[in-house]
Amino acid sequence: MHSDHRDVVRESKGKVLLSIRVQPRSRQNAIVGVRDKALLIKVNAPPVDGAANDAVIEILAKALGLPKSTFSVQQGVKSREKSVKVEHISADDVLELLQKYF
Repeated sequence: MHSDHRDVVRESKGKVLLSIRVQPRSRQNAIVGVRDKALLIKVNAPPVDGAANDAVIEILAKALGLPKSTFSVQQGVKSREKSVKVEHISADDVLELLQKYF
């Protein structure tokens, strides 16, 4: 695992955790890079009724080529700062697939 991104993508007890910073009500739905040791994801959705969380999971699922069911928000359900768990993939594979965003 690339040491520069160990704060963004961590592996713990057989699961991969992503540190995410969400910018809701944006003009785009996209991963735009890394900010403050977290993957910055912009979403159109407002932070209401879980809409922004759903958009984040949809973006991650598309970027990693995994079903949405493999993702879950572990911390920060009502915050811009989130920890998202990813199942059935290694941290090294996540880093490789997300490399273009770093």
